Amino acid sequence: MVSVAAIPGAFPESSPGKNSSCRPHTSKQDRPNSQDVVTDAYTLINFDIRLQQRLFGRATRIDFGVRNAANTSYRDFLSRYKEFALDPGRNIILRISTDR
Repeated sequence: MVSVAAIPGAFPESSPGKNSSCRPHTSKQDRPNSQDVVTDAYTLINFDIRLQQRLFGRATRIDFGVRNAANTSYRDFLSRYKEFALDPGRNIILRISTDR
């Protein structure tokens, strides 16, 4: 798998916010074993945004992410289910963390 970061970190680590974008591309298998099931090439688009802010007197971190934003239908070569099921579609992740 080759990963290409479209935005390698728009904010420095010390800033209150951080975002990133990634487009992992997987090529079609070109040297499979005779018993392997070959899967097609695919590209997934992923986004992550992080915001750190004090809310209600507590240090709070909010993470928002989208995996497979284009809802691409694909089968991972290493998946045990590749012969009869697709890999996950679009996933939306929201995580809120605070200190004690």
